[in-house]
Formats: sequence, C-alpha cells, structure tokens
Amino acid sequence: MNAEAFISASIARGDREGLSALVGKERTVYLILQVSVICDLEGIDTILDLIEAKQMSGVSDAFAAVGAVEIAQCMRTIEEALPERHEAALDHPDRLIASRVGYSDDTIKGYVEEA
Repeated sequence: MNAEAFISASIARGDREGLSALVGKERTVYLILQVSVICDLEGIDTILDLIEAKQMSGVSDAFAAVGAVEIAQCMRTIEEALPERHEAALDHPDRLIASRVGYSDDTIKGYVEEA
C-alpha cells in the first residue's frame, strides 16, 4: 500500500471506528489531519476540549513524529497545563497549525513511508 492509500485508509478507519481504534502510524496520521481540520474550522480551543474529555490524546507526540517540533513543543506545554488554559499561549500554536509550520502533505507521506 502506498502512502496516499495508507493515509486515506487511516482517515476512513478513524472516521468509522474512532481514534481509540487506531495505533501507530494510523493514529499519528489521523490525529495530525484531524487537528489541522478542527483548528482551521473551529480553532485550538476545540482541540483542547477534546483532549480534556479524553477523546483525543497524543497530539504533541503526533506532531513530533512528523517533524513539526515547534507545534509539538507548544502542544506539550498546553497539554501539561490542562485544565488551565492561558489564552495568550493558545494563539501561537493555533497560527502554527493553521500555517502547517513544520509539516505538510509531503512530510506526512514521508513519515508513512519510513520503515
């Protein structure tokens, strides 16, 4: 299965079965793409709501896995501070995710193709 097919299958499975059914690269790919879409549509607060409700975990690790180090660091700091939210600290990672800083379709494909 090539990277594009793997990514498509991961999204379909995650949508069908939920994040908890995914492991490894499937989970990483699904998390990054879901976080990106949710941030674009609703903002980072929605992501934090999902993390707090234990419906989404491992966001910082997922971004680190594909090389988006700055986003991973920001998200790790935010995850560790929850349930406290410092609104001023949320703008920066929200912009980083919206701008896809440190990751792209190509870096996600490269991650999938790694042995």
